[in-house]
Amino acid sequence: MRQEKPKPLLAKLEATIGAQLATLSMKFALAAAISYSLKHGVVLVFYCEDGRVETSNVLAENALRCVAPGRKNYLLWEA
Repeated sequence: MRQEKPKPLLAKLEATIGAQLATLSMKFALAAAISYSLKHGVVLVFYCEDGRVETSNVLAENALRCVAPGRKNYLLWEA
């Protein structure tokens, strides 16, 4: 399913934003954002190729939620 629907859309998105990048000056923040997304586009293609990859990282973020408050609380005890 990921090969049929999202992969062609991602290819079209990459071509569209690549064409937009050619018209922008690199001084614009939008050009930096487009360059960043083109550089990391390999990850999106990996999502389409490997069915084991989750579509969302909510589970990983929820697992790390307890770390941040603990880290903040431990800073108070170091003084």
